Amino acid sequence: MKFGYARVSTGEQTHQLQEDALWAAGCERLFHDTCSGSVASADRPTLQELAQLLRSGDVLWSGG
Repeated sequence: MKFGYARVSTGEQTHQLQEDALWAAGCERLFHDTCSGSVASADRPTLQELAQLLRSGDVLWSGG
């Protein structure tokens, strides 16, 4: 399965452009986080959830 991950830094920003690119790349499921890029991946709850779903053969695309 192809998963997509989009991240923005603030609530005023939108995931829309990243989502469009991820859908166009063929992602079947998208996940989103809103947090600073300096935040460690361990502190990104949605990314952690996504990591638990990944299986051998899956592909993860990042929109940001």
